Amino acid sequence: MASGRQTRDYGVAEISDAPASGPAAPAWLAEWEDHAISTRLALGHFDGLEAVEEAGMLGRWRGRDLPTGHPLDGVLEALSWYGKDFRSSEDVDPLLFRRRSGKLFALDPARIPLRRLQRHPRLWLGPIPVQLFRRFGHLLSTRRPAARLRSLAFRGVVSAAMVYDSLPVIDCFRRIDAVRVLGLMDMRGMEQPFFFLLRREADAGTAPIRYGDAGPAI
Repeated sequence: MASGRQTRDYGVAEISDAPASGPAAPAWLAEWEDHAISTRLALGHFDGLEAVEEAGMLGRWRGRDLPTGHPLDGVLEALSWYGKDFRSSEDVDPLLFRRRSGKLFALDPARIPLRRLQRHPRLWLGPIPVQLFRRFGHLLSTRRPAARLRSLAFRGVVSAAMVYDSLPVIDCFRRIDAVRVLGLMDMRGMEQPFFFLLRREADAGTAPIRYGDAGPAI
């Protein structure tokens, strides 16, 4: 008998590569997307942005990293990171990845060797680890929410943040415009923050299909 806990499956038809329409990216962001900047300058951009409310984060977002010379720069994208899905303040998929079939899966953060990944990121970017993850990464998926959305004070501003359930990590958000959010990953013991960009999807398609605990695998 199912426990009643909600689960999810992402089908190919639910993936929308088209970003939501909105203003052009500001010049500083366009430059940052093309070239790495210093952490100090990145923090300046972050601090200069306004807060975003929790309600403003609901929905599915495409993600990409913003380079600052951080050890994790390029790692997520090499592994086909797709973005994040905020269905409610209690129901968040923090790490969506794309399978070779085109389907999305929600990676279980508890199964990520984050410290090891941070210390030796280049070891994970070789052709063999990347191909293995793209082929078998879905075996590390989860059907349960893995993070929560909260309003937290960070660097003097109360704004929406995503709190991982199983990792000492908080992603703090600031609003760039109607369709873009700047993210900062703050992890216990990490010397410098990791920055990323989220852009709202134009249309995520139908809502994720939900099954009971005994539902079919992704």
